[in-house]
Amino acid sequence: MKKSVRKEFIAQNEARAILDAKIEFGDDFDIIKKESTEIGGILGFFTKPGIKLVIQSPKTENVRKRLREKNRKEEVKKTALNTMHDLSDNSQSKERESKELQNMKDFISDMTKKKNSTKYNQNDEDTELLKKLFSNPTINPIAREKNNYVNFNNAIIPNKKKNTTSNKAIDNLSDEILKIKKTLENIKIDEKERNEKESNEGCFYKKYFNLLQNEDFPCLLLHKIMEKHEKYLNRVEMENEELYVKKLKEFLIDHIYTRSGISTDGKKKISLIGPTGIGKTTTIAKLGYFFKYENKKSVKIITIDCFKYGGIKQLEDICCEMEIDFVPVYDKESYIKEINDDNYDIILIDTSGKNFRDLSNVLEIKEYIDKDVDIEKYLVLSAESKYKDLMQINDNFSDVCIKGVIFTKCDMCEYYGTMLGFLIKSKNSFVYMTFGKKIDGDIQEAVPYKIVDGLFDD
Repeated sequence: MKKSVRKEFIAQNEARAILDAKIEFGDDFDIIKKESTEIGGILGFFTKPGIKLVIQSPKTENVRKRLREKNRKEEVKKTALNTMHDLSDNSQSKERESKELQNMKDFISDMTKKKNSTKYNQNDEDTELLKKLFSNPTINPIAREKNNYVNFNNAIIPNKKKNTTSNKAIDNLSDEILKIKKTLENIKIDEKERNEKESNEGCFYKKYFNLLQNEDFPCLLLHKIMEKHEKYLNRVEMENEELYVKKLKEFLIDHIYTRSGISTDGKKKISLIGPTGIGKTTTIAKLGYFFKYENKKSVKIITIDCFKYGGIKQLEDICCEMEIDFVPVYDKESYIKEINDDNYDIILIDTSGKNFRDLSNVLEIKEYIDKDVDIEKYLVLSAESKYKDLMQINDNFSDVCIKGVIFTKCDMCEYYGTMLGFLIKSKNSFVYMTFGKKIDGDIQEAVPYKIVDGLFDD
């Protein structure tokens, strides 16, 4: 029987904590305790209210149900074995009784023939034969008493009235045995069907687990997803490979949060954050072109990444070609002035890219972008990064209130399993994908089903 496990889940709200629990345990759990807590923060600062759930898996009612099922099967097997043993003993006893009755019938028949004959005289030979027949040493006293024998003048004759009752009892017992045999046969058939079903399930499970694992999908997360996916399948879907794959794709897509691009309604302040070397500067130029020429918005780009060699010059040249205003800022006062400029529909902010493993760098960026609560923050990540690096970057920037994720270098990514696993695990909204180094027309809104379909293409 499955061992009971207790685990804590901490999230921003109860719905997200329950979703984390379902990804790990499916629906087979009870909520033991719920309490408010604080999450995030550094050294006790910048914390946010959250919720902590203590869950227990499996459910108490499911544990009791499995225990009852186990005890029921053991009782059926035990009853069947005892009944078959008793039936065997009764069969042997009935066979001996039948032989003795036949011998008595034959003897009585011979005696009747002799009695009707005028020449009949009982001699010593007949007397000895009679004694031998009615004092059969093979029948022990216990057997005689058990099989309802009555002694008349040292002769043992079956009690026919009681024997009839015994035969009825044996017949009833035989009926019960047949019912038990039929139940056991049905159990064997059900077990055989279940084994065949598990064989098919295991075949599809293993095949598509290996396929997604070869696409660099994180192994531990993949196990949880596959197990939860199969819980929602019916028998037909489990045995039909085409339906199995279709439902698996739908399950993966349903667990990816998406946002249909960045809204251009009203005035916007948009900041791109992320580690160094992942293409933030190129991405902000692509967004500037997208908003100016495809959405007809007035755009200004400012950068606080003034310490990267050649970075300002590169972005300034691109903005000049696109006829977009560009302003580098070197201090917080200038920064505040530029982001509060009401002459533009959209202000794009390029932050400095530094070592994401150093929390002091994250705090430095946070000091700037937290100056205005209206700034929308988008995390920029490379599709070529490893899963562990993506999760660590996400954890370090979790206090920045990320509104969505933009993946760059998607044209250079050979396997999309890592990106898909990150989106499912982090629950961040997937907003844009970028391809190549072209500025115009090189950014696309996120379309999860294309990524998922690509995973299953031969």
